[in-house]
Amino acid sequence: METSARSTQLNDQLEAHSISWGEAIDSLGYGPRLDPILDELTAIIGDEVPALACGSLSHNVDHDKRELDDSGNVIFPDQPNLYDVIVVTDRLIILTWGYLRDVLPTPARELTTVRARKNISQVTVSTTPGQERFPGDMATHHDVALTFIDGSELKIPNAEEDLTPAGIAALSALIPEFYAVMSA
Repeated sequence: METSARSTQLNDQLEAHSISWGEAIDSLGYGPRLDPILDELTAIIGDEVPALACGSLSHNVDHDKRELDDSGNVIFPDQPNLYDVIVVTDRLIILTWGYLRDVLPTPARELTTVRARKNISQVTVSTTPGQERFPGDMATHHDVALTFIDGSELKIPNAEEDLTPAGIAALSALIPEFYAVMSA
């Protein structure tokens, strides 16, 4: 299967697993701008099928171009200016993130990190579904932190309360697999 067809499948999975990804892609038409990022990810994962693909587009400020109002408060942009994606396959865990700059037709990729699942050394589940996340706000999905043998850490998912029911199920199914990796 060619890269662009696999990229479309990955985008579909991101939309199926992440609320904000689907909303931003549909309402803002960001699909074409993000195609180079998805092409890179599909080249990394090859023929593997992602067990979880979660992504978010957020309104974080671009610190190089931060705008402040008269009172010195940060003015957030009208449209997302930061993307991040986590893809988990049977063998790999991939994180990529970067900026969506108005002046560039494609994202400015900051970092892509690829880790082997076999190198997980610690699994921390900090929040479970139904647990109070904030006063009066119940968590709908797990928050998981993975530590790797090199000491690096990755938190999954990349945004609170952003997983769809399919994403919630995918992450829930992965937790026992992460534990099994450490006991193998």
